[in-house]
Amino acid sequence: MAHMARLWVVAVLVGLMWVMVSHGWLTPRTSFSIHDNGSSVRVAAHFSDVENATTLLLSDDGATLYVGARNAILSLNVSQPGVLTLKHKLDWTPSQTALDKCLRQGSKKATVKCPNYIRVLQFLNATHLYVCGTHAFQPHDTIIEMETFRQLRKPEEAKGHCPFSPVERNTAISVDGEVYVATTSDYHGSSPSVSRFLSNGRVDVSLEHPMRILEEPTFIKSTAIPGEEKVYFFFTETSNEYHFMSKLIVSRVAQVCKDDAGGKLTLQKRWTTFAKAQLVCPQGNELPFNILHDIVQLPPLEGDSSEDITFYGIFSSQWSLATGVSAVCVFKLQDIKAAFSGNYRTWNIDRYTSQPDKSLRFGECGLSNDDNGRLELVKKTFLTQKNVQAVDNRMVLLSPDQMYSRIVSQQTRAASGQAYTVLFLLTESGYLHKVVLSKRGPHIIEEIQVFRSPQTVKNIILSTSTGMVFVGSPEGVSQVPVCNCSFYQTCAECVMARDPFCGWVPTTGVCDSVSTTVSDVRQDVEHGNTEGQCKGIDSEKGPQVVELYQELNRLTWLRCAKPSSQSLLTWRFLNDSLLPPAIYLQPGDGSLVFIGSSLTVGRYHCVSVEQGLGKTVAIFSVKQGVTPHGIGSTSGQRYITSQSGTPTETGVSVTPGLSPSTSHTTSHSSTCQGYVITTQIENLALNSSKAQITDDGNPLKPVKSYHGELVAVSVLLAACVLTLGGLYLWHQRSLRRVQLGLGPEKTLSLGTVDP
Repeated sequence: MAHMARLWVVAVLVGLMWVMVSHGWLTPRTSFSIHDNGSSVRVAAHFSDVENATTLLLSDDGATLYVGARNAILSLNVSQPGVLTLKHKLDWTPSQTALDKCLRQGSKKATVKCPNYIRVLQFLNATHLYVCGTHAFQPHDTIIEMETFRQLRKPEEAKGHCPFSPVERNTAISVDGEVYVATTSDYHGSSPSVSRFLSNGRVDVSLEHPMRILEEPTFIKSTAIPGEEKVYFFFTETSNEYHFMSKLIVSRVAQVCKDDAGGKLTLQKRWTTFAKAQLVCPQGNELPFNILHDIVQLPPLEGDSSEDITFYGIFSSQWSLATGVSAVCVFKLQDIKAAFSGNYRTWNIDRYTSQPDKSLRFGECGLSNDDNGRLELVKKTFLTQKNVQAVDNRMVLLSPDQMYSRIVSQQTRAASGQAYTVLFLLTESGYLHKVVLSKRGPHIIEEIQVFRSPQTVKNIILSTSTGMVFVGSPEGVSQVPVCNCSFYQTCAECVMARDPFCGWVPTTGVCDSVSTTVSDVRQDVEHGNTEGQCKGIDSEKGPQVVELYQELNRLTWLRCAKPSSQSLLTWRFLNDSLLPPAIYLQPGDGSLVFIGSSLTVGRYHCVSVEQGLGKTVAIFSVKQGVTPHGIGSTSGQRYITSQSGTPTETGVSVTPGLSPSTSHTTSHSSTCQGYVITTQIENLALNSSKAQITDDGNPLKPVKSYHGELVAVSVLLAACVLTLGGLYLWHQRSLRRVQLGLGPEKTLSLGTVDP
């Protein structure tokens, strides 16, 4: 029994080490929070004079942001970093008659859902916008002149152009002045619709029998490739090609051709080119991530072929064992094209069968003029035989503790000329993660708190011309710069960030934007190797020495802050030797705790280690103080002088005039975005006991030592950590072995598929 207990402890420790390593790899290196006054180092601006910014549209030059909100359409001047200025606002509120009708229909939370939420906002041309809103569960649309921001015509009913309900997802895109939409076309949201309208000199087209072709879809995104002849829609739906014990959700990509005008007799005013294929985001030997939440097109860099276009999508799983886990998979445009150019399946009454006729041109453009017999077969043949697999048949990122909801991406070239993909991922908790995909794997450069509390994010858009990310939410619109190079004050910090946007410039001695620098730049995105990049460059002054006086048999608590969340803090003596654990307690939060004695007098260095580089971030000189009974004057009062010069009660004695919370504040104007960033590095020295001297110099009663309690709490904390590690290891093993409650011995399967 004792042997089994020892094995269990070893297993727990191994599992805990694995968890720490894996979690550390996906831990954001730097975190930026919103301060109590609402300010943030990384959120450049916030526009709050708007409710529910559900739709965002950016002008081609990146200078104007159009916002579709609740009962309003706005245009914001975003040409200046850190400033969001209102240019125009058009109020569009449903009439009282429409509101009364909406309320009578008895929808849940009618007062919230009955206003007009703008769900489609698209450019028709260089001078006009197309707008469609839910309008009290009676969709209406209009056209706005951008210069004057006036309606070109009165709002009209627009069933099938945008959803009835503000909570339903939809997608729309304008191509050559024509609008392609995927939404629902009824009050209950049960009738899907994929259509084209405002067609230039030709008929509008839509799906025939959409409820047979699409099964409870949720539309995510639409895109059109410049120079290509097709429009693509991304969505999820319930699969009917698999025989499964329960509803199986699958992610899809669908296509329609821009030249599709419907058939002459069969499929009149209906798509003849609609086809769909399954997107597969695998996770090794486990069930794939099957629910698509958002997807973004990553255009190729200048000079690259359109065949290099890729799509990055956020996925989750419908299986309960994978709840709270997000994955990012990437798909190639050429793989999508290959699926639509391959074989198809035909729907026969209640099942799919392989289409034996290989000569028919399913999925190809130009089918409108085909004979009726062939179009009759086209009506039933719209699912590809081949699925679209993720690149290299694997995920590019897996987050075990974050649910991502929205994504934007950008390609940039590092100082070496190597192209890197940078993802901006919004979490459900209101943080924006900036991730670089290197050859070694994903690296989360930083996380930025965009909202004070979790928000339902409606939209996110990236301006590559201005280097800004815009986030729309119920609170308004936030502007976040893509980089913050001036935050890094030394070459080592700049290189260890592994940010492809930033590099250290030796001639100026600052961390600057790579795109604006033509001189020698020090950068290592792959490894963050400071030894090779910063040798002989950094001349950073060490931290100030904080002197404090300990008291015999009293707890002394020294604390220093991590320069990054991926660094490890250790405490050392002046001669760089480690502290003996029998005397010193290091809880793991960067602090050092010990009982004052003659052995604890000396100098202590708090050393941060990251990427193999050690850096002293705090130095404390601990001296022996006099006992309370030996103090008879106010000159021996125990206090810390604050930055304002006001004495602050504490449990350690400090040389008068020297604050252990001394802050070194520096500021540098960011050449990346042109706004000032101030950083603070604080070294705190705290003692858990109260001051022993009153204001008049008289000693107080002796204070009880809490050494026993500290030891007990430490033991309980260690036991809790080991228990949690064991539970996590058990959960991971269960996740690998148990599939849908079939037991550990069952064979992994998604069910059977029709041949």
